[in-house]
Amino acid sequence: MTEDEWLKATRFEQLYSAALRASNWSFRKQTLFSVACCLRVLAVYPDERATELLLDFERHTLTPPFLPDYEHPLGDYVRAAVYGEESISHEQLTYALGQTVRGYILEVAEMCAWAMTSPDAFPITEPNPDEQRSQALLIRDIVGNPFRPVPFNPAWRTDTAVAVARQMYDSREFSAMPILADALQDAGCEDEQVLNHCREPGPHVRGCWVCDAVLGFA
Repeated sequence: MTEDEWLKATRFEQLYSAALRASNWSFRKQTLFSVACCLRVLAVYPDERATELLLDFERHTLTPPFLPDYEHPLGDYVRAAVYGEESISHEQLTYALGQTVRGYILEVAEMCAWAMTSPDAFPITEPNPDEQRSQALLIRDIVGNPFRPVPFNPAWRTDTAVAVARQMYDSREFSAMPILADALQDAGCEDEQVLNHCREPGPHVRGCWVCDAVLGFA
């Protein structure tokens, strides 16, 4: 894959191999990408219990010693829903959540794209292309540009920049990204990739490569 193809691709599977080669495509970032995909579906097909379990799974998975095979009740919930022992709003979503538990990133993206196809549109012939494009934007937000990595200057990590990034990370609300750009510029950052990423419309999610760099996350 070339840099131009990375920037223009419209499906996550087109970007997956290049993401694997990126120096920052950590287990943590893979988990956050999976969770972001599932949260997009849950925003359309709300399920309070699934959301609770998904976020609890994220907390446990991202707490050292980082256990990819962590046995979490989300898996039991998914299996119960699939076998009809517990109601859930969208069966395809349960499958995607179950794949998240097992860490199959490609399957999560694919099933979430299928889940975002209207259940009234049967027979469904393909995943939702708009959701596939959104997933491509998500992975670029999380990984950045693997063809042009940015060496992050610790001097940019001021108290103001860290506070803004931390508030967005904790709240999952990223409307303050332009404010982060201003804080980084005040700290001496003139890197166009960093500043443009903060000032572009997004989407931005937990794992955003600029926020992670400010917070010192891998």
